Amino acid sequence: METYWYNLFPAKENFISIGYKVALFFGLWKLFRFTLSTLGIVWQYLIMKIVPNNLYLKYGSKLQKSWVLVTGASDGIGLAMCKVLAKDHGFNILMLSRNEGKLGKARDELLAYCGNRVEVQIELQDLAQISTMSEYSKRFETLINSHDIAIVINNAGVGHGGPFNQITD
Repeated sequence: METYWYNLFPAKENFISIGYKVALFFGLWKLFRFTLSTLGIVWQYLIMKIVPNNLYLKYGSKLQKSWVLVTGASDGIGLAMCKVLAKDHGFNILMLSRNEGKLGKARDELLAYCGNRVEVQIELQDLAQISTMSEYSKRFETLINSHDIAIVINNAGVGHGGPFNQITD
């Protein structure tokens, strides 16, 4: 006579056994989901630390040191971009601004922040005075040709106050 597993337990124990199995299944399911989410967090951390998410690998030159040209680099978002691109990504920085005093302080702050790992050059330019593309080309031709510029961040801005319909060129 063959015995089957369901014949080994009385009906009451079968019902309790099924309850344990269901509870075990849901417990294992929760453990599985927790493990996957934990592994996901660990994986993201490892990816961020081990695999470089570096703009220099994507845009920089392998033959010579690449530069980032940042306009409006003396403070605010422009200076913050200079810090990130210099320290985290290893680019040399070419800072443009119209205020010589603020630009010099920003260069000193950037060098103190990054150390001597990158080169920082400053260029005094008032972009509000440029009105045509030919003037823009003349002003920046030597600057662009003398550096391997990989990224340009146009952060400089000019504001004109007053009602919109009264603003003229």
